Amino acid sequence: MSNKFYELFGGSIYQSASSKLGFSVVHRKLLALIPKKEHLNILDVGCGTGKMLSHMASTFPASELSGVDLSTSMIRFAKKKYPNISFTVGDAENLPIENESFEVVTNSISFHHYHYPQKAVDEAYRVLKSGGQFLLVDISPRKPKVLDFLTTHFVRDGHVGFITPNNMRSMFEKAGFENIVQHKTGIPTIWITVGYKIS
Repeated sequence: MSNKFYELFGGSIYQSASSKLGFSVVHRKLLALIPKKEHLNILDVGCGTGKMLSHMASTFPASELSGVDLSTSMIRFAKKKYPNISFTVGDAENLPIENESFEVVTNSISFHHYHYPQKAVDEAYRVLKSGGQFLLVDISPRKPKVLDFLTTHFVRDGHVGFITPNNMRSMFEKAGFENIVQHKTGIPTIWITVGYKIS
């Protein structure tokens, strides 16, 4: 169901819907947590139609921006909409990227779709350079079972499962991240978890 949904609606319809859901508020909060350096190599995993990266392009105009998403429809739309950003079809749990390639990796509102979420966190760690920063924002309720049921049976968007804030922190620790901090976004149940690759 998830493949059909995103291949059918993964272009302008999804871009418009995500704006109405308030994701721009979340994007601004995430951007504020990235160090304001003149040049950064930034990867957005689960980039969708590229809207988050378009915000980054305005905030970090001298940076090299890349996006990865599993949906060919999303990536096709993103390439046309934002030709100055590099987009690739790829799996968050097996990124088609060399080790230690980026200074910043972000992941915004796609983590609950992953069947093997720990692998996605491990992959973010792998592709980060030493000293790099991983920022993951997702719906992260403290008691996810009810919300999981409603999302799976009524939204039908390829949902797999929400991760609690405590479990998210544990995944970061297991991957090797340090100096982990979690932030509320102002939207109920949406959290940003930030970790650093120190070694």
